[in-house]
Amino acid sequence: NALAGSPADPALGGAGSASGLVQGSAWLRFLPVTGPFRPSLEGELRALGYTSSPGGDASYLLVGARPGLILGSARTLLLAYHYEGLLLAAGDRYDPGPLWFYDTHRAELEASLLPSLTLFGGIGRRAFREAGRTRTEVDLGLGGGGALSRHVQLLGALTGRRHDAFKAA
Repeated sequence: NALAGSPADPALGGAGSASGLVQGSAWLRFLPVTGPFRPSLEGELRALGYTSSPGGDASYLLVGARPGLILGSARTLLLAYHYEGLLLAAGDRYDPGPLWFYDTHRAELEASLLPSLTLFGGIGRRAFREAGRTRTEVDLGLGGGGALSRHVQLLGALTGRRHDAFKAA
C-alpha cells in the first residue's frame, strides 16, 4: 500500500494504492582513527519508489549530512550539525512536483558516559513546504547495552521528544 508509509498526507485517496516498490539506502561515515579532536562526516541517502500509478506519487528521496567534531578518546563527545531534506515525487495544488517536502537543521550531541552507556540529543527546526507544519524539535535520550551471554547482546534506549509547531493544528 503506497499510502501506508507516505510522509505526506496523500491526496491519492484509497483507490489504486497497491504497488510494488524499489527501496535503497546508503549511510557513510568518515572518521579519522587517531587524535583527541577528530572531525566526523556522515552522509545518508534513502530512496523509496513505488511502481504503480497513482501510488508512485508517494515515492521519495531523503538526503542527509552530519558534519561534526569528536572530542576525547576513551570517553567521547560528538558535537554535530545535522541537515536532512525530503524530496517527494508528488506535487501539490501549486506545483506538479517533485517537491521538497521539508528540510531540517539541527544541533546534535552524543556523549559516551560509560563504555556501554551513551547520552544523545538534539535541537533544531524542521521547515515544511506547508508552513503550518513547521516546527521546533527537541529530543534527548539515553542508550546502552551489554552482553547477556557470549552470543546474546542486549541493546536499549529511552528517549523523549517534543515537537512545537509554529502554528496550531
